Amino acid sequence: SSSLFNVAMNTADGCMEFMRGAQKYDFGQPHADFGNNWGPNFGPGLLRLMGFFRDCGNAGACIDPPDVSNWNVSNIKGFNLMFKQAGWSSSNNPDVSNWDVSSATTFSEFGALSSISALDTSNWEISSTCTSMWQFLENSDFNGTIDFSHPNCDFSGVTTFWRAFYNVPLTTFTLHANSDFSSCQNFTEFNPYYASLSTPDYDFFLSRLAATGG
Repeated sequence: SSSLFNVAMNTADGCMEFMRGAQKYDFGQPHADFGNNWGPNFGPGLLRLMGFFRDCGNAGACIDPPDVSNWNVSNIKGFNLMFKQAGWSSSNNPDVSNWDVSSATTFSEFGALSSISALDTSNWEISSTCTSMWQFLENSDFNGTIDFSHPNCDFSGVTTFWRAFYNVPLTTFTLHANSDFSSCQNFTEFNPYYASLSTPDYDFFLSRLAATGG
């Protein structure tokens, strides 16, 4: 079988829709995941991971999600459609806890309809350049807690949260003390309005909307 281990990515300048529709691909097979030439060495010209892993593994063959824990995404602007409808049978989830997402401009449909059941975003420093959280994790297997409490996580540039977390049992929505929603014009079907959030989280979310004009 072919190996991803020896593919160099340091000069890549375009890689959108990578592995889209590889419905029977299994990242658990030997040499089927990513080696050191991948994420740690993304070239400065690679600005979008749009559609990465979209529809990947959802025919039931995939056991685990891809290992993206060491990926350097600090230059990436577009995360839209990444992991959308991606599927795997284990309870494991993509490890994005150390991702530097400060250059991101969009997370539209990230993880929507996917097997993602948990996501550690507590270290994410989303900047004011990000304009869209449209359908983030919508109708996914996500269950429980989302944490955007890093003091540098800035939603002030986001104009839409339309259907973000829609139809997922979100119970905890953690923000930091100065979370800013001042640019947001669309919260239609944004999950925290409908989910079983804890009362303190829900009240704090509403207080930040009121304080920042969202």
